[in-house]
Amino acid sequence: MIGLMKISTGSRGKIDRSIKILLIVRLINSMGNFVFPFLTMLLTIKLGYSKASAGVFMSVISLLGGVGVLSGGKLGDTFGRKRTIAVLQVTASAIMAACALLGLVPVVPFLIAGAYVLLQASWPIFNALVADLTAPKDRKRSYALLYWGNNIGFSIGPLMAGYLFSNHTELMFMGNAVSLLIVSILLSTALGNPGIKTNPTNDTPDNEQPETGSLLTILRRRPLLWAFAGTNLLLQFVYSQQMFGLPIFLNETLGTSGPTVYGTVMTTNGLTVVLCTAPLTALLGKRRPSANLAIAALLYALGFGMLFLAVHPLWVLFSTIVWTWGEIVSATNIQVFIAAHSPSSHRGRVNGFISWVSGLGAAGAPLLGGAFVEHFGSRTLWPFVSVLAVVAGFLLLRIARYDGFRPPLDQFRKPPNA
Repeated sequence: MIGLMKISTGSRGKIDRSIKILLIVRLINSMGNFVFPFLTMLLTIKLGYSKASAGVFMSVISLLGGVGVLSGGKLGDTFGRKRTIAVLQVTASAIMAACALLGLVPVVPFLIAGAYVLLQASWPIFNALVADLTAPKDRKRSYALLYWGNNIGFSIGPLMAGYLFSNHTELMFMGNAVSLLIVSILLSTALGNPGIKTNPTNDTPDNEQPETGSLLTILRRRPLLWAFAGTNLLLQFVYSQQMFGLPIFLNETLGTSGPTVYGTVMTTNGLTVVLCTAPLTALLGKRRPSANLAIAALLYALGFGMLFLAVHPLWVLFSTIVWTWGEIVSATNIQVFIAAHSPSSHRGRVNGFISWVSGLGAAGAPLLGGAFVEHFGSRTLWPFVSVLAVVAGFLLLRIARYDGFRPPLDQFRKPPNA
């Protein structure tokens, strides 16, 4: 609990009760996230998909997830963020329960895809909800705390999922269904509704004041968001190889012990987050989010690039620690940047747009990664993604030069009584 104390306390006071509730929600959700981290192995080992076919399937559901994040942001801004998240997660829970009852039949991957779209739709709404509940000065700590809690659960979940994958696959789906149902109930009953600010207020920073117009209109006024989304596409392509390229690489190099080592990698990832989120957040807390993201890109380049030399599971775990540092820095700064550059009236939609663009990188990761592995082998994938991470880091340094820019938006803001 030392990490929690360091993140949630300090000179700026305690974290709000609502954020603590969201912390519990993240903890339960991630602890029960059994299916998606093992989806590539489920397709190739349990259902007989080829590596290329699994890559195509993963890319397709990533693209469908992009539709989810775009529509989810709009739904959350329109119908209320807390209510929309609960409905989406209850529906996904029902789908997972159906998969558990059906067993490993051909239709199950398509049901999983449906649940994935619904859960992806909830993420931009969740991120906007956190921004609603926090003052700008407290956001980095709040996002860091939620990310930390998410990985407490994720450090436990893969150990259980790795066992269930080999012995009781249907229980993976049922556990996922139960966790989603619990967090939906918790959101509905324990969390207050902060509402969505649609009129200007004195306590809202200039760049977050509500505005009129569509999402495209907002993005035209804020070109920095376009550039930021593009660089995150590259980062997401690199990071997503830990869910596609890495399990294939481990299967090829370690044989039957591949799934077990992959489960250990995911647990190492979660434990690294638990131990390192607080010190990394403190170390980089005063830097601009975009500059921190450039550091994250370089850590990705180093960590994934190390896999080219991997000859032993311990070296794989060491590389996991390095790229996880990049994940920590990225996860604790992306939403802070988005919140600081988004009008409160459009937070869900801006989150959805950036998540969608970033999701194109996730969609391309298994598609291009699968083709790359088929032609050149899984080991040569790592120098390629390392170079892409360096390119993303350079672009983020360029964005950092303009991070303090604030466009003249007075003429676009909603009048107080609109």
